Formats: sequence, C-alpha cells, structure tokens
Amino acid sequence: SNFDAAKNLNLLIVGDGDVKYKEELYKLVTKHGLCERVFFLGWKSSAETLHLIQGATCLVMISKFENFGIAALEAVLLGTKVIISDGVGASEYLLENFCELVTVVHNELEIRRALDEI
Repeated sequence: SNFDAAKNLNLLIVGDGDVKYKEELYKLVTKHGLCERVFFLGWKSSAETLHLIQGATCLVMISKFENFGIAALEAVLLGTKVIISDGVGASEYLLENFCELVTVVHNELEIRRALDEI
C-alpha cells in the first residue's frame, strides 16, 4: 500500500477549508480504508491548535504553495518535528534554523521516507 510508511500513525486534519476539497479528501480516506486513522477535526481555536501540535508526533505541511506556514513555525517552537514541502514559504528558514526538527520534502517518495524515520 502507498500508506505503509504511516501505518502506525493517525492523521489529524485541522481547519475547515474548501468544501469540495474536503469532500475529495473524505473520498480518498474511505477508498483507502483509513477512516479509523484519519480524523477531520474542523476549525480549532489557536489554543486548541497549539495543544494539538504540541501533542503530535510531527506536523506535516505538504502544500504546493503556502505563503509562509505559521503552523510549521509554531510546531518547531514547541519542539514538534515538521515534515514540510518546499512549496511552503518558511521551509528554507525552518531548515536553516531548526534543522534537527525539520525535514523538507520535494515529492511523494521523500514524504514516505520522512514518515518512515519518525
């Protein structure tokens, strides 16, 4: 399966976002039998989000384009590992300043490898 790397991890998706995109994510989760490991939490307050980040094994931010990526910065400041794509504006800054906590990925294979290392 494409998801073997994350077989022992749960995925928490925080935020509301675009309804159509969310529907596509629901379909993918169902198609791949991941309903017991992927949780759509919806909107959370800043305090709730920080609590979730602090308790997480890692934060994964693999956007094709993200202006900055404040959640990734919050994660490293809380000591949480981050897997981040090079499409996130803060990726270079985070790698340069928090290299022990940050893995920058460029494709699906690198994402799998980064998850395997957790």
